[in-house]
Amino acid sequence: MGKGDSLSRKTVSAITVSLLMLGTLVLALNIQPVRASGTIYIRADGSIDPTTAPIYTVDNITYTLTSNITADADGIVIERDNIVLDGGGYILTGNGSGYGIYLQNRNTVTIKNTTIENFLYGAYLGNSSNNNIGGNNITNNGIHLIDSSNNNIISGNNITANTFEGILLEFYSNYNIISGNNITNNSIGVWLDFSSNNNISGYNITANNGAGIELTYSSNYNIISGNNITNNRGGIGLGSSANYSIISGNNITNNSVGISLFRCSGNSIFHNDFVNNTVQVNSIEQSMNIWDDGYPVGGNFWSDYNGTDIYHGSYQNETGSDGIGDTAYFIDTYNPDHYPLVKPYPWEPHDVGVTYIGRVRYPDIVAFRTFIWRGFTLRFDTFLMNYGNSSENLNVTAYANGTVIDQRINVTIGERNSTVLSLRWDSTGFPIGFHNITVYVEPVQGETDITDNARSVWMFVYTVGDLNGDGKVDIKDVSAVAKAFGQTVPPISPNLDANEDWKIDIRDISIVAKHFGEHYP
Repeated sequence: MGKGDSLSRKTVSAITVSLLMLGTLVLALNIQPVRASGTIYIRADGSIDPTTAPIYTVDNITYTLTSNITADADGIVIERDNIVLDGGGYILTGNGSGYGIYLQNRNTVTIKNTTIENFLYGAYLGNSSNNNIGGNNITNNGIHLIDSSNNNIISGNNITANTFEGILLEFYSNYNIISGNNITNNSIGVWLDFSSNNNISGYNITANNGAGIELTYSSNYNIISGNNITNNRGGIGLGSSANYSIISGNNITNNSVGISLFRCSGNSIFHNDFVNNTVQVNSIEQSMNIWDDGYPVGGNFWSDYNGTDIYHGSYQNETGSDGIGDTAYFIDTYNPDHYPLVKPYPWEPHDVGVTYIGRVRYPDIVAFRTFIWRGFTLRFDTFLMNYGNSSENLNVTAYANGTVIDQRINVTIGERNSTVLSLRWDSTGFPIGFHNITVYVEPVQGETDITDNARSVWMFVYTVGDLNGDGKVDIKDVSAVAKAFGQTVPPISPNLDANEDWKIDIRDISIVAKHFGEHYP
């Protein structure tokens, strides 16, 4: 055998191996999903029908998909209790009808790690209880619980782009836990109809064409808490006779309507954040609900609330802040939030803020003066609030146009408490004109929200004796203070009280008269 023959055989062998490897690669890249012309069954005895279905089990308890499946009817019907169906990350695809996974009269079935798409509903539970649907991707179909399907857990699923509801519970499907799901771009995110005592929590519910969550027709005593409900046509809808539910701790933001109420009463709605909804609440036909949990728990945060927080107490008549607005937020006559929160909830563990700059004459808050005479001292009070759950030591600095005018170090405020500091500004050396007075509290350790750590007011410096700001001291100024002689602040304006002793007397008149005829410049 010649050398040429040996090289030829080696060349042919190498080509053959290469072709075999290429063929294997082509086959690997062209694995097709198994197409089931009918439905795959997991029978009551544990068997799989048909036996060629791409589902594997060794113990008749855990059933694992081994390939993608495309079905022309229902996808997988489970007729056995106490099993686990593990999708293994594979895809179960329908033709727009039927059910992806079908359970009727089943108990203690777990469905996980499956992508289910393009069925009428991805998972159907009829009169089925104690089942767990978790960690699945459900697209172009939703989850349907019906006919007393109770005590099921639906959690950690990604439910998107469904023509109908992301999750539908109806006809006495009670005591289910629906938590931690991502529900987006559906007709309605979650719909409960004639279903009570369910817990809907920890959702991200966004961009649904209808309501994020809808409760209708005697769906009572449900809990809706800790959900992020944003950019839906409606945030939460409570329909006819949907009564006595608790709606708490939800972020309801940028929806066309935050909450819609129709003929429903007795629902407790508190500690939610209503932010920039086109209509915060739409209440129809005298729905009467409860919008706070009393004092000091409080009500909801409303982005369009413009009240102040300078009083505390159940009647909001005691001087000092408490994180609750001093006046109610009125939705309508039947639905007032008596204790609206002044900042979004939940409050951080470490969070302090400046809530007010003005004057206090206990127990009253006095209208703040609008100017100070040059060279005089302005006395003002600032309210500080500790929203956190531990005592804090604060460093507080007051500025006039960036110049330090007063300071307090290590001011102690207890948890969920407030204090009032009395500060001073000696205006000597400051020019005539507007000045920005700012009180700033340094962030405490662990504080992340510093948007309210500073508050400012504008104060005008006038020439001494000038009361009307026209730059001169004349008979108008003398006359104004003389007419108020013998009266007190309040109700008389503090601008007339030259020496800030809360009354208008001969000393105030004397100061103005002494500078009669002077002007600026």
